[in-house]
Amino acid sequence: MEKYDIAYILKNDIKPEELRYSLRSLDNFPHGRVFFYGGKPEGLEPDVMVHFTQTGNSKYARALTSFDFMCNDERLSDDFWLFNDDFFVMRPVTEYETPYDETLFEKIIRIEDKYRHKTAYSEMLRRGAKWLRDNGYDVKNYALHMPMLLNKEKLKAILPDLQGLPLRSIYGNVYGTGAVNRRDVKIQDLEKIPAPDADFLSTSDKSFKRGKVGEYIRNYFTEKSIYEVETDEKND
Repeated sequence: MEKYDIAYILKNDIKPEELRYSLRSLDNFPHGRVFFYGGKPEGLEPDVMVHFTQTGNSKYARALTSFDFMCNDERLSDDFWLFNDDFFVMRPVTEYETPYDETLFEKIIRIEDKYRHKTAYSEMLRRGAKWLRDNGYDVKNYALHMPMLLNKEKLKAILPDLQGLPLRSIYGNVYGTGAVNRRDVKIQDLEKIPAPDADFLSTSDKSFKRGKVGEYIRNYFTEKSIYEVETDEKND
């Protein structure tokens, strides 16, 4: 498994709680340097910090600001792993392919059945599915809560088309990323904990702070990472 750099997109007012433990989990994932793009979390210092104010009216629009920085950052490896601050690698990884699960249409139906109406997110997925179909691509959902391998030049080529569209799924279907169909790993239920053999895990803000899964993660990753630059007893 190649040791590509890891890039985290962090919102401007990022809090370090989940990110601290995500960084601790990177010992299980072969990688090069760690980059932060966007917000600068207190008490954590990556190999490379690219601090700037993201712009845009939604978190997806603001993320495009970060992707633009990534594509033009010569320090970042040409291929790199995209991580979120709530991604946790639970055991050593020696082989990995970016996964997908269902189609975007199936995901749209699930979301709108859950909330009993259209949402901003389901509408974005609908636009993404239409763009993919109109351009002759498949419509798999790549927006799972696990790392995704991206290439800077490929990403740069589609950035102009990504306004208001789901980046991971557009990129995955355009470039044929991944051949692994698997369930997502995000846990939002406050009572649920992962299976003992879980390889990846993700949480919501609520489940990390108040749920059993958050307690599980904090007890699982007790060793500080090299990216923790100050002692904070409440996060030990």
